[in-house]
Amino acid sequence: MESGSDQPDPEKAPGSAATDPAAQVTGRLLVIIPTYDELENLPLIVGRVRAAVPEADILIADDNSPDGTGALADQLAASDPHLHVLHRPGK
Repeated sequence: MESGSDQPDPEKAPGSAATDPAAQVTGRLLVIIPTYDELENLPLIVGRVRAAVPEADILIADDNSPDGTGALADQLAASDPHLHVLHRPGK
């Protein structure tokens, strides 16, 4: 506290980024989208995430969808450097 002020310094408050290393944010965000048979929904989901948090990285984790969701995810990732795909062998 500064002399003459009865307000605490928010920078030095317990739990603040200045006093708690765990409270510091790196400025990066990863949104993980698990998928299985989401061919029709995937473009909508990705679009909504992009609209809500444009700077986020997106990881689509596809569990070997038989409907082609994994292939669509690859196509979407080809045009978006912040979209990544993880192909898993099954559920």
